Amino acid sequence: MRYGSIRCLLVAMALTWAATSAHADSITLTNGDVLRGEVRDSGDFLVIDHPVLGRLQIPRSDVEAFDMPHGPAPAPGPATIRAPVTADCGCAFEATPDPCKRPWDFAFGAGLSNDAGNTIKTKLNLDLEIGYRWNRRNSLSWRGTSFYEEANGEQTEGKYTSNLAYKRDLSRRSRFVATQLLSRDDFADILLRTGWFLGYEYDFVKRKRTTFSGGLGAGAGTERRAGFPTLTTSALLAHLAYRHEFEQGDSFLATANAVPYLDEIERSPLQLELRYLHPLRDHLDLTVGFLIDYVPEPPGDFRSYDTKFTFGLRWRP
Repeated sequence: MRYGSIRCLLVAMALTWAATSAHADSITLTNGDVLRGEVRDSGDFLVIDHPVLGRLQIPRSDVEAFDMPHGPAPAPGPATIRAPVTADCGCAFEATPDPCKRPWDFAFGAGLSNDAGNTIKTKLNLDLEIGYRWNRRNSLSWRGTSFYEEANGEQTEGKYTSNLAYKRDLSRRSRFVATQLLSRDDFADILLRTGWFLGYEYDFVKRKRTTFSGGLGAGAGTERRAGFPTLTTSALLAHLAYRHEFEQGDSFLATANAVPYLDEIERSPLQLELRYLHPLRDHLDLTVGFLIDYVPEPPGDFRSYDTKFTFGLRWRP
């Protein structure tokens, strides 16, 4: 009789605990962990009274989703942070918009040099980036670059590129991508090179300070070059991108693009770009860049691999 009562008591405790857990508030972090307890909304933070960890104050940027079956409770008094919670800032499927991200991004970079000696040489490079994100899953970005050079009053360099991309998140690490590429190179006799692609991009590494992603797309390309018939062909787009942000605020970026022309593979362009950004002030960076651009069958004595070093300033509001 006594043992039967004990068993009944244990069963009742287990059922009570299960019912309590089933109806408890919960917070899902961006790293996948789930915390259960009493959740309160206090603006930029969520406060949870955890049965083991005590009261935790968690920034919304570290929260992927939260569930409050009993409705919001009034904001509590000052909370004690027992353990830091770290995760990526921003997620494709947040319950609320991420306060650490603005919908608009804008950056403008420029570099200018003037050499006076036996040869008077002037170099100018421009770099403009614009981005917009909406509904937590859609983004539109555009980047345009320009390289111009004169020596003794005559143009010796002229290269211009444009990259427009629409992305829609499919999961926290993957997304659909639609891309348009435009480029012109005055001294490689590329009058206009265009490409339209639809594809898929995936983040192989996604951490707070480091991301490494790759993408593959298919579409069509057109290339008009002096001395060549206009080429219109089916094409692929292969893309790799790496970014790392150092604790002191510096950033390193590396991107590689290949556009294999399926009809004439030997004329396929390749490009590798490395950039290092060092913040000088809150909205001003010093930039150092290196670019390798592969141009098949260049005219005259020009080399197929065109390399450039760039130095400049980058302003971002």
